[in-house]
Amino acid sequence: MNAQAQAQSKKSKNASALSKQTVGVLLFLMILAGLGIGIGVGWAIKSSVDASNENLNLKKKDDTLEEELLRSEIVKPYEAPSSETYERSGLHKIERVRFPVGRYSPTVALFSLTNDDVKVLFHPEVESCSVADTIRRAVGLVSALERVRKDFGSRVLNFPVAMGDGYFTWDELPRDVSTFSRAVGTKYNLIPNLYLLQGRCGEVIRTCDFLPKNSKALFEAKRDVVFFRGSDTGFLDLRKNTRVRTCIVGKTIPMSDIKLSEVVQFPEETRRQIVLEGILDRRIPFGHWKHNRYILDIDGNSSSWDRAMSAFHAGSLCVRVEPRFEEHWHLRAPMKEICLTTSVSDLPSTIERARANLSLSAEMASRGRAWAAEHLTDDAIFRDLADSIETWNELFAM
Repeated sequence: MNAQAQAQSKKSKNASALSKQTVGVLLFLMILAGLGIGIGVGWAIKSSVDASNENLNLKKKDDTLEEELLRSEIVKPYEAPSSETYERSGLHKIERVRFPVGRYSPTVALFSLTNDDVKVLFHPEVESCSVADTIRRAVGLVSALERVRKDFGSRVLNFPVAMGDGYFTWDELPRDVSTFSRAVGTKYNLIPNLYLLQGRCGEVIRTCDFLPKNSKALFEAKRDVVFFRGSDTGFLDLRKNTRVRTCIVGKTIPMSDIKLSEVVQFPEETRRQIVLEGILDRRIPFGHWKHNRYILDIDGNSSSWDRAMSAFHAGSLCVRVEPRFEEHWHLRAPMKEICLTTSVSDLPSTIERARANLSLSAEMASRGRAWAAEHLTDDAIFRDLADSIETWNELFAM
């Protein structure tokens, strides 16, 4: 028995030793696994930090470029910027040469078109207006003019264009300056606005591709909602601002969603008044608002460059509220047949009549959609640009 007990005791000790070894091995493996996970997590964190740093560095580079633009390093009238600055900013087509200061204001850029190139000249005091906006708009127009310059053969055209928004009086600019929009009653030569020249028509058409081809059925299937979103641009007097007034009146219209999406020009105190009125709400993208029947088109500092066009392509009925500006396509569009026009005070009754005559409203929306399909496309817009320059050339070129 003693011998058996000793043997049994020895086996137990061996088993215990083996168990301790097993536990030790398991602990060792767990430590290795933990180290692996730690290394993986550490690597992930490092990668995330590296990515954040890279994004920060890119942002710093963008900020540096913006600072360069705003310091006017590349808009001095008599100095050519470095090639590196040109390439980074996308302004390598722009040259700084002497500008006819006595004739044009700082908001006007002079575009020189030849069969080989497009160049743009700025006023020496361009710094007195919004430098970044002026440059961006000029660059956008240079890209558009590149597409049509060969239409003018060997002629050299020096074509002045106002880079600002709206121009209210006929004596505000020289007669030979073209604009993106003009106050009703003035005679400035109109060219397509930059939204249209930068492919906005094509974007909207692609977004509307899936909509039913039957325009009347499409209109009747839409939500019976009157819609508007836009910033507070326009008159600086809150009581005169057409968009603010329309939003306030819109609160009395059933099934309406008429709000500002942004306050950009009024001070904070006025912004609080707008918030208290309940007329400030989030921005709604076109992909959502195209499903509404009635789209309000309200001028701000200028015409609203793409809202009416978008409403037409979506098959909605465009309702223009106290329009003060006109664009190039307004001059030949059958406006009375494809959209409604109303004052702010008459808006509720105008919408009431449109709803009561649903068939007529659907017919107007259908005509607007058909007209836009032919005249508000990317190809049509560039033909309009070439025609506008030709008209200008016949009137003003020496």
